Amino acid sequence: GGAKGNGRGVFRLSGNAQSGAENLPWSVILKVQGDRNQRERHAYESGLPDDLPSDFRVATCYGSEQKPDGDYWLWLEDVRDEIGEVWPVEQFGLSARHLAHFNGPYLTGRLLPEESWLGRKPSRNRNGLDEVIEMLDSVETHPLISRAYTPSNAEGVHRLWTDRNILLAALDKLPHTQCHLDAQRSNLVAQTREGQACTVAIDWGQVGIGALGMEIAELVVAFRSVRDLDLRHLEALSDCVFENYLDGLRESGRQGDPRQLRLGYTASAAYQDGL
Repeated sequence: GGAKGNGRGVFRLSGNAQSGAENLPWSVILKVQGDRNQRERHAYESGLPDDLPSDFRVATCYGSEQKPDGDYWLWLEDVRDEIGEVWPVEQFGLSARHLAHFNGPYLTGRLLPEESWLGRKPSRNRNGLDEVIEMLDSVETHPLISRAYTPSNAEGVHRLWTDRNILLAALDKLPHTQCHLDAQRSNLVAQTREGQACTVAIDWGQVGIGALGMEIAELVVAFRSVRDLDLRHLEALSDCVFENYLDGLRESGRQGDPRQLRLGYTASAAYQDGL
């Protein structure tokens, strides 16, 4: 695992237990978190893990404790992916369908949770991004920056920044649902439980309320989702995720206009990751 700051971070602890003559290996995940963002702990304590579809689940939380220095320790199940680090495109689609089964009920009548600790996306706080975009013009000839910030990309970034409020207004008008809000590949684990394929979602530190389509944006465009993908397959990945998510919503009872979902998905991808 990796430690940050004063020992905060994510750690895997492992060992062996003896049961009679049998040697039993064990492992567990320890997350050491500061007291400022306790969203994941609140999610476990709220009963969220007990109210999920059978094909979408969270890692079991064995317990949490607050230390004298104010940090929280979360003891979590060590879930391992049965496919491996590199997923085929079809697995992205299957996990998108499972995500839809989680999001869907809140689009078909289930009341949205209102707890104050829940996150909200998209955020209008871009943390000084306007200054960064202005700086890019002055360094566009830098040998490294120019490889990504081409004249064509520069035009697109500026146009996207200019139109950001249009995208935000559109997202505000869409239906909203409870979301994981960080459902990129590195936070999803493929497993089989009781003969059923399922997706286990880890790292619930951003769980909250998001616009329709926002949940799958990270799955397609976040670097930690596509870093192992042949980028020639990116369009196929996008189509596979979108169609499976749409089918999953229909299986959950939502029969809305697919164009609404397309708007939420593409606007979220552009605003959250395009910038």
